[in-house]
Amino acid sequence: MDENFKESDIKYFFGHGGDWKGIVKYFVYKKEYFNKHYIDSLKFFLESEVNDAEFEIIIYNVDYNKYPKNIIKSERITGTCEKGKKYTTIDISRFKIKIPLEGIFIGLRWLELEKNEHKYNSHYRTNTKKRIIQTSIQPNFGAIPSTIMDTWILREKKWEKTKKSKSILKKYDNKYLSLAIHLEMHEEDSLC
Repeated sequence: MDENFKESDIKYFFGHGGDWKGIVKYFVYKKEYFNKHYIDSLKFFLESEVNDAEFEIIIYNVDYNKYPKNIIKSERITGTCEKGKKYTTIDISRFKIKIPLEGIFIGLRWLELEKNEHKYNSHYRTNTKKRIIQTSIQPNFGAIPSTIMDTWILREKKWEKTKKSKSILKKYDNKYLSLAIHLEMHEEDSLC
């Protein structure tokens, strides 16, 4: 309902960066949500080098400065994704989450689990002759270009706004990287 993006739109991914713990996107309340209060599912575009990489869905309310404040659901919501670049849809309808008038933050958190580790051989910094084995935490979360800053990164225990990117890809250059997430919602009356 919110973000309509195609696979071909996604050229960048947010990866676990050591001190990066999670990422959220701000969804502004819209008039069309009036009769579509509950979020059925969340659709992400993810990239993973390991099969069944596990991640956590995080949902926060909004503070007076428009930053993520408190987690809305204390119950842990997790999902898994297959190896490769694929859409992953997570059903969250059982939680009956509404988008409040002040908006909502929805995103993902990397889980530092052994099963999510991907080891790879790379060059050591600027010394192109020396090679080392590095470990990354999977999955990576798709990003789409945006003229609006709507995505925050959790660095240790502090939320930071994303900055405009400098890219060789014209579509992304001087744009914000926005978490590629699509909300599916249903009418409040359509619940059984």
